[in-house]
Amino acid sequence: MFGIGAGGFPTDMALFNVDTEINEHREMTRESLDIILKLWRSEGPFEYKGKFWKVSMPDPKDYEYATLKLFMKPFQSPHPPIEVASSTPGSETLKMAGERRFIPMSLGLNSKYLSSH
Repeated sequence: MFGIGAGGFPTDMALFNVDTEINEHREMTRESLDIILKLWRSEGPFEYKGKFWKVSMPDPKDYEYATLKLFMKPFQSPHPPIEVASSTPGSETLKMAGERRFIPMSLGLNSKYLSSH
């Protein structure tokens, strides 16, 4: 299983200069998942340039250590079950999980939060 969350601790957001007022953390989560899913599907060199992230996986044959290979592919096909955690009422992150048919995980421990999830 592969679990993710958009993050919610104000100290973490301040440390990494993420603006939660404009939902930047949720956009970053969505883009991160796009990258991970594309990496898992990729068979060769990989390049991604997005709003928040830039990722490059060169072709190993272009380097001295050509015997080294990417081994991040999941055993399950097309990927392992993906779980998405949230504790925000009416969570946009859990809505994204539903859109992508991922498993929602509610961290809201009161009935008002749970009912909105």
